[in-house]
Amino acid sequence: MRHKSTAGDLARRQYGIVTRQQLLAAGWSASGIARDRQAGRLHEVHAGVYAVGHRALTDRARWLAAVLACKGSVLSHRSAGALWELPIGDNGLTHVIAPTRHRRRRVDSHQGAVADRDRTTRHGIPVTTIARTLVDLSHSLDDESLHRVIREAQFRGGFDEARVKETLTRRPSARLRTYLGVTTLTQTELEDRFLRLCRRHGIPTPTTQYGTRPRVDFIWHEQRLVVEVDGWEAHRTRVAFQQDRTTTNALQLQGLVVLRYTHDDVTLRPRLVAAQVLSAGNFSSTHSAPSSARR
Repeated sequence: MRHKSTAGDLARRQYGIVTRQQLLAAGWSASGIARDRQAGRLHEVHAGVYAVGHRALTDRARWLAAVLACKGSVLSHRSAGALWELPIGDNGLTHVIAPTRHRRRRVDSHQGAVADRDRTTRHGIPVTTIARTLVDLSHSLDDESLHRVIREAQFRGGFDEARVKETLTRRPSARLRTYLGVTTLTQTELEDRFLRLCRRHGIPTPTTQYGTRPRVDFIWHEQRLVVEVDGWEAHRTRVAFQQDRTTTNALQLQGLVVLRYTHDDVTLRPRLVAAQVLSAGNFSSTHSAPSSARR
C-alpha cells in the first residue's frame, strides 16, 4: 500500500518519527491512522506525533518529536547543547523554545521568541545556534557547568565572538559577556582548575594547548617553562604512561623545564604547586604571589 511505504520513507528521514499532518498529506486517512495505531504500527509519542513500528527513541528522535509536537518551536537549552555535542545532557527532559507554552510529557517548553538568525538546523532538527544556546544556558547553569560548556565551545571553534555579541543584543547575559576576549583554551576541568590556581596565586597566564607533536597543556615561552596536568582517566594506561615520559624527555632535551602535576596536586596542594611554578619560572621578581601562596 502506497501510504505505508511513504510513511516508512518519511520515518527513516526523521529518526523513525512522523506527524499526523505528514501522514494525512501523504495520503493516509484518519481511519487508516487509527487502525495502524490500534495494530501497534504507530506509537504515539506526543499528541499528533508517532514513532513508526517501535517505542524506543534515540535522543535525536526524542528531540525531533518534541519540536514537531510544539508548534513553531526549536530545540534549546540543555537539549540544544547536547545536540551541538557540548559537555551537557538533558536527562531525558527535552527543552524547546516556542511562541506559546506547551504541555507535553517530558518536555520543558520555554515560552519566547527566537529570531531567525538565532535558529538553524543540525542533523535535521531545528535548534538554536551555538551562540543562542550558550546565552540560554548562561541563564540556567551553575558557574562550573557553564564554564566547561563555554570552554568546550571555544576549543571546538564554535565560540564565534561576533555572533555571541550580536546575539547578546537580543538576549543579554552578563555572565556570558565576561568570556568575550578570553582566548585561553583548555580541554579538561583539571586544566581549568590549574588556570584558576594561576590567577589566585599571581602566576602570569600561560599559553595553553600549544604545539602539535608534542602538544603541551601550559607553556611560558619567555621562561621556557612547561606544566602538564595529568588526570587519572586520561593518563592511567600503559600507552599514556610511556607517552608522558617520551614527551617529557623530548621537551627537556629542548632546554625546557617540565613540571607535571596530578589531580591531587592541583586540588589538594595548590600552595605547593604555585610555589614551585613561581620558583621554576622566576616570576617572583616581577609578580608577587599572594601570602597564601608563600606560606
